[in-house]
Amino acid sequence: MIIFLYGADTFRSHRKLKEIRQNFQDKVDAESSSISVLDGAKIGLKEIAEQINTSSLFVKKRLVIIEDFFNNKQEKIFGELKDYLEKQKLAELDERDVLIFLDGELNTKSSPVKAKNKTLFNFLAGQKLSQEFKTLSPGQLNSFVQAEFLREGRKISAAAVTELVARHQGDLWQIGGEIKKLAHYKTEGQIESADLEAIGSRAYGEDIFSFTDALGARKRPLAIKIFEEQISAGIVPDQLLAMMVRHFKILLQIKSLAGQKTPGMIASELGLHPFVVSKSSAQARNFSLKELSDFFNQLIFLDYANKTGQRDLMNGLTLFLATL
Repeated sequence: MIIFLYGADTFRSHRKLKEIRQNFQDKVDAESSSISVLDGAKIGLKEIAEQINTSSLFVKKRLVIIEDFFNNKQEKIFGELKDYLEKQKLAELDERDVLIFLDGELNTKSSPVKAKNKTLFNFLAGQKLSQEFKTLSPGQLNSFVQAEFLREGRKISAAAVTELVARHQGDLWQIGGEIKKLAHYKTEGQIESADLEAIGSRAYGEDIFSFTDALGARKRPLAIKIFEEQISAGIVPDQLLAMMVRHFKILLQIKSLAGQKTPGMIASELGLHPFVVSKSSAQARNFSLKELSDFFNQLIFLDYANKTGQRDLMNGLTLFLATL
C-alpha cells in the first residue's frame, strides 16, 4: 500500500500521518518495532528496499515513512524508485507493507516539481490514497477552527474564531496550540473574544517578524532601524527581548540538530511549524554554533540583569544589536 501526503497545509498532513500511524499501532504493532521513519532527502534506493523487505517473526506488516523525498539531490533515484515500486507492486498490496511519503508543498507555481522528478510525482499522486493538503480558504479555515473546538467538546463564537485566525495569520500550527489552551481554560459556556485576552493569546505584527528576520539574516542596520521603529510605536523592550530570546533559542536548537534529523523530525521534536524550521534553518547558517550559543546566553543574562535591576534593558538591547 502506498500513501502520498503532501501540500502547503503541513498541519493537516502531519495530523493525517499521525492518525495512520496510530491506527497501525493499534491494529498491527503496539510496540512500533516494525515502523521506520526515513530521511528522504538523503536516502538511497538500497536503504528504502531494505526497510520495506525487512521481515519479523512477530509482525507481518511494516510501516515505512519517508519524509521530504522530493528534496533528494540524487538525479537517478526518482526514476529508479518508480521502477522499483511498480516491480514490487506495492500499490496493489493491502495486506503487507504500508509505505508513506510525506512532503510539503509540491507541483505549484511557488514549489514546482522538477521535470526529471515529475514521473514519480505523477505515479504517487495517482495512488488511490494520495492526498494533497492545500491551504484552506478563509471560509474553510473558519469552519475548520469551529470543528476543532467541537472535537475538544467546546463551542466558540464566530467573532472569536475570526479574531483567533486573524491574530495568528491563519497559521494552523499556532492556532492549534491556542485551541488546546482555550479548551482547558473555558470548560463551560461558549468561548468568546474576551477569552483570547484572558489566556494571553497574542499575535505579533509583520514588523516584529521583520525584526527577527533581520536578526537572523545578520542585517544589523535594518534590525536597529526596525527596533527603533517598534519602540517608537509603543512596543515595550521586554516584549522585544522575549521575541529575541525565543528566536535565538530556535536558531540554536535547529543548528544543533541540523544534519542529524530531517526537517520534519526537527519540527515534531521542537513543536514548531515546518515553515518556521525551514526559514530558521536558512538563518542558522549565518552563524556558527558557538555564536548562536553566545548570543542566546547574552540575551538570557540581559533578561536576568533587567529583572534584578542590575542593568537598563534599553541600553542592553541597543548594545546587543550593535555587536550582532
